[in-house]
Amino acid sequence: MFAVEMIAGSAAERRALQADAFVFLGDSTNYAISLLVAGMALAWPARAALVKGLTLIGLGA
Repeated sequence: MFAVEMIAGSAAERRALQADAFVFLGDSTNYAISLLVAGMALAWPARAALVKGLTLIGLGA
């Protein structure tokens, strides 16, 4: 969905579509990290949550 919306946003010259495409990319990365650490020892999901939290703080800044 990221690629589709990024291409459509570029073709239509709409920054809102391109920004939404990055939201899709962030969401899919977040889900991928969560699925990757699911079932691992408790330290790994805690580390993943820390990384995701720091990423959100960085995006907010």
